[in-house]
Amino acid sequence: MVLRLRRNTRMTNQRSPEEEELAAKQGELRWLEFELMSKEEQLGVMKEKLAAFEERYDRVMGALNAELDRWKERLARLPADQFGKISNRNDARQSFSPNQESRPATLEEVSEPGSSSQRLKSLYRNAARLVHPDLSISEKDRPMLEQSMKIVNAAYAAGDEKTLQEIVQEAEYSPDSVEGAGVGAELIRILRQLRRLRMRLSAIELEMTDLSRSTLGQLSKRVDGAAGEGRDLLSEMAIELQGRLDGLRRRFGDVVSPAGE
Repeated sequence: MVLRLRRNTRMTNQRSPEEEELAAKQGELRWLEFELMSKEEQLGVMKEKLAAFEERYDRVMGALNAELDRWKERLARLPADQFGKISNRNDARQSFSPNQESRPATLEEVSEPGSSSQRLKSLYRNAARLVHPDLSISEKDRPMLEQSMKIVNAAYAAGDEKTLQEIVQEAEYSPDSVEGAGVGAELIRILRQLRRLRMRLSAIELEMTDLSRSTLGQLSKRVDGAAGEGRDLLSEMAIELQGRLDGLRRRFGDVVSPAGE
């Protein structure tokens, strides 16, 4: 009797292959959720750091760059013979202008970059309508949709039909659309959640890469590198630009002065 009871207990506790798969995917889901939370924190820190750096840059270089722009505008209006030996009117170096990410287009403004494939265009339109930020239900969903739209645009520009198709499928077959209960339905929901998390992680990685490669991000890296050597690169840039402006005043002060001086 005891032996039979133990056998029944083992059979009751034994999970089916589907239940084993579901348990494994649930563990993977928990891990990806933790990884996503970590990546979102990293992205937030990166954005805060770049915003602080941009404010610092504007404090140090903003007025000097504005003055340089005024000089360039006034010098460009002078006849060529006023420049003497100067062969290039852009004698002063180009002012730095941090990249600003443009706002997402409205749903009606979704454009179609050039493409030779009608299938690619169709996939792009479908994907754009499914993930466009204007379709967000709440502000919490909007950042994810903005990044998804960014991936859509990048995939279209690269002619990547596979990625566009995956995005369309992901949007059409969300976890919320799965009906029913039981192991099978729950497993499908989990698989779709995993796919959504992977897309979000890819979007964050793309955004972090873009921020790092932007003009602002590259300059921030240079400034940090110089600080490690005990140098203040922004102050050095300000001194250099101030010297160029002083040279312009000495050379062309009797011909033209920037507006407002």
